[in-house]
Amino acid sequence: MSELDSGGFGTVYAGSNGRFYTSWEVLVKLRRRTWRACLRHDDGRRLVGVGDQLLLLTPITVAELPDWIEIRVHTGRLQTHTPKTRAIDTRRRTTSRTAASPVSGR
Repeated sequence: MSELDSGGFGTVYAGSNGRFYTSWEVLVKLRRRTWRACLRHDDGRRLVGVGDQLLLLTPITVAELPDWIEIRVHTGRLQTHTPKTRAIDTRRRTTSRTAASPVSGR
């Protein structure tokens, strides 16, 4: 999937848990060791460990996102090549941190 397919902000993943993640969120969770990388398939799918469970991440296009998912892009200074983006479930009445971090690993 190209960046153009995803709106220019990286890949968007559908999680096997029904939640959605941006490539930036996945990168942060892996770097912070909230998630453990298990497998990465040639077609872009990723399998990550979250505690004692597994989560399958499947890349999707922005057109495949449900209407209630909003991709928010941080416009401040960025220190990485990957734009700081979050997939927000607009149906929830929680903070953006919990809405975008469905598998917290806390």
